[in-house]
Amino acid sequence: MDTLADYDYDIQYIEGSHNVVADALSRPPDTLNLDSLEATEELELDETVTEVVVVPELKDKLTSGLATDPVFGCVYRVLAQEEECPQEIKHYIKHFKLDDGLLYYAAIIGDDFIRVCVPDNPE
Repeated sequence: MDTLADYDYDIQYIEGSHNVVADALSRPPDTLNLDSLEATEELELDETVTEVVVVPELKDKLTSGLATDPVFGCVYRVLAQEEECPQEIKHYIKHFKLDDGLLYYAAIIGDDFIRVCVPDNPE
């Protein structure tokens, strides 16, 4: 609770019937009734993304700025074995993976849900 005391916030209760997503997230998976959730138009509940293919033009844009990016640059250079790992990033570099020039991030190590790291390119 001490950590929360450092922030200025208001807790507002939203009844479960008006906040279906949060209500569903607070329930154990085996008791979840998916029929009660409203699916969005962009992604139906039964659709799953199994593979993402990056076209060469996009891959070039993603990889060109990684080495000099202010956020991902150091991680990229360490994983590309261009420099030693500084002490500041040793505790979180294990969440990153370099594969075919692209930098990936996994919030949970070993999880299949990974994110592509996008450099801050001015293009």
